[in-house]
Amino acid sequence: MPHLKFPQIPGYAVPVEDIDRLRLVVNSNLASSQILVTLQVMDFEGKIKVWQEVVEVTGDRSQEVFNFQLSKGYLLNVLITSATSSNWPGEVYCSALLLRGLTLVNITYMQLCCGYVTENSGITWPPGTFQQPFSGPGSIVCIGITAPDPGGELTFTVPSNTRLEVVSLQTTFTADATAANRQVHLEITCDDDVVFAHGELADITATAVATLTWGAGQGYSLARSLFRQHGLPTKLVIEEGFIIRTDTKNIQSTDQYTNSELLARRWIGEIGD
Repeated sequence: MPHLKFPQIPGYAVPVEDIDRLRLVVNSNLASSQILVTLQVMDFEGKIKVWQEVVEVTGDRSQEVFNFQLSKGYLLNVLITSATSSNWPGEVYCSALLLRGLTLVNITYMQLCCGYVTENSGITWPPGTFQQPFSGPGSIVCIGITAPDPGGELTFTVPSNTRLEVVSLQTTFTADATAANRQVHLEITCDDDVVFAHGELADITATAVATLTWGAGQGYSLARSLFRQHGLPTKLVIEEGFIIRTDTKNIQSTDQYTNSELLARRWIGEIGD
């Protein structure tokens, strides 16, 4: 009587059916990027199959969901990396879930891994990489703020699915020829409530061109000629919907904010994850 041979199944392997799916959830801040998913499954006869899937994602930071149908056997390995060589850490966040049953059921059996990915640094199961979207170093970014119309205030709204730690803000304020003493105040609001405010030390007079800078951790304010330097709290973290804006006393109809740059540490992902 021939001996029956059974495949050796690793203890971590998860049995799967052909109605089960791997779900990939992606948040990306890039204009476009590709995610490479590598799967390893062993069938019931012990044969190991390895295949790869590449998906295209856009850069609006909203969740994009992709489902991959599995074959019968044992799930052995999942590896998720970026196929876009230009992305930096903190720009693409991925989460992999194992779903059981038919497409309309969507029963989440287990979360396999989650975290930020690059071309050379991915997330994998097993053992399972688990990095929450708003943990880790994030990415350092310089965000250009659109110049308002003449006579308008400088305004920046934190985009959806984004958390920022403000490092510094710099802008140029050009006063027109109208005789008036302008004073620039910086505010941060949440749901129309002011949660932070910083006043100006000195007036900006007619025809002056002033450079205004706010920096985190600077414990003093400095007004030297037309260069104004101000302090911000350290670890000043704001989320989607928060607004950074100026409140300029005696602003005139053709006064202008230009060359505005926000330096920040950024994380992306669904708020509440």
